[in-house]
Amino acid sequence: DARLSMGTEVGIGALTGLCTCVVMNPFEVIKTRLQVADNGAGPSVFNEIFKVTYSEGALGLFRGLAALWARDIPFNALFFGSYETLTTVLMQVQNVTSRDGLSSASVCFAGGAA
Repeated sequence: DARLSMGTEVGIGALTGLCTCVVMNPFEVIKTRLQVADNGAGPSVFNEIFKVTYSEGALGLFRGLAALWARDIPFNALFFGSYETLTTVLMQVQNVTSRDGLSSASVCFAGGAA
């Protein structure tokens, strides 16, 4: 089982956070606008998408992306780096050569501690 360095794992986590934010941001924009909408007939997802893209263009769906990046990139970088490092240490302590050899409790511990 090939192990990557902690720095590589942190970098992969950061890249994961960056990509996830780009995909999820339009949903966050629509969700937030629906939450604050004052629409007596009830909010409509498709109506809100139309309103955003009509008034702000497609880039309006990415409003607030920098704030999402500021939150998610560091979190994912630290989480992935910590989790991978902890599982590697647990593998050495338990004298197993693969993550598959770790007990469920060890994997849960690593995930919770990360």
